[in-house]
Amino acid sequence: MFLTACSPATRPPSAGAITSTSTSTVEPEPLTPDEEALIASVEDAIDSLLGSQAVEITMVFSTPEESTATAFVDNWAMALESHQETIASGGGGVITDRIVLNDTMYVRIFQASEVEPDWTVLDIDREFQEELVGEAYTAFGTLGASLERIIELARNVSVSIEDRGTQMDGDLEANVVQFIFEAEHIRLYFAANQLELVGPFEAHGQTVYEFWIEDHVRRLGGAGTQFHDGEAIEDVLTRVDYSVATEGSVQPPG
Repeated sequence: MFLTACSPATRPPSAGAITSTSTSTVEPEPLTPDEEALIASVEDAIDSLLGSQAVEITMVFSTPEESTATAFVDNWAMALESHQETIASGGGGVITDRIVLNDTMYVRIFQASEVEPDWTVLDIDREFQEELVGEAYTAFGTLGASLERIIELARNVSVSIEDRGTQMDGDLEANVVQFIFEAEHIRLYFAANQLELVGPFEAHGQTVYEFWIEDHVRRLGGAGTQFHDGEAIEDVLTRVDYSVATEGSVQPPG
């Protein structure tokens, strides 16, 4: 398991009342001083990570589709280079390579057994470029639009916040904080604030984010129902690890 807590399905529902159906807002319970402090600690760790010049990212997707990925993000240049390989049950996974640099996206998608194809080159605007870079930190948007969006949810949607203390996983030792939401509360918040083009149907289950923190965020784990481009996807289990890079840059394809 990527997460230290018990399965989201076994947890009691978080506080907060839905004021109506469809697109109404959720009235969250006021945060306690301890909860405010935990959110602030996570936010500071996110700011430290995003404030570094460059970050190396590794991702493991167990569900909804088994795959692995790596990414290199240059925060100052708002640039990204990523490589993702889907693990097919019968072999021969699909590889997706992407480079985002200077309002241009280079992309190629091919079978692992194939010869690498030429890159497709697309002009993109600055807003979309920033969106792609932000989603690299959340497993290409599998765990939401950005790390900052998770903090926004914690401050505006009913949430259960747990300090899991110091945890170890191999060489990683860090303080762990969990945010646990009712997925339907998130859907209603997105709909009411037009942040995501969510559907009109109720989202089921819980949405769990787990932050491993040293001086910056070292790991983000996500489980339960997650929202990817507004779509509620159930039974997600994804892990993202971050390491501040001391060298390297994003370059166009050679």
